[in-house]
Amino acid sequence: MHERPGAANDLVKLSPGEERELHFAAGPAGTYQYWASTALDLDRTRHGRPYREDSQLAGAFVVDPPGAPVADRVFVLGVWRTDVTKPLSQYVPVVNGKSWPDTERLTYNAGDQVPWR
Repeated sequence: MHERPGAANDLVKLSPGEERELHFAAGPAGTYQYWASTALDLDRTRHGRPYREDSQLAGAFVVDPPGAPVADRVFVLGVWRTDVTKPLSQYVPVVNGKSWPDTERLTYNAGDQVPWR
């Protein structure tokens, strides 16, 4: 985690059971993505794409502009990928890490302003 723009190889590696507190300048307001892996040397990826549990180690990092926070909803769309090889893998769409029927139900009234990211 670092201010944007940053170097693609700027990684934080932790040993199993290790904890670390990070401090960094968030940078300009915006919506950013983070991604993590439990694998050493990214061996649980194929062409940089994670699979199994690692396919769910991503999320949104929102930096609001100075002042009042923005009242919006954040949705992280993803895919649970079951295998490293494309022909053998099943792809399950997820919203905030959950797939149907466990996804959140949203109800709004006609005319409501509902800001989403």
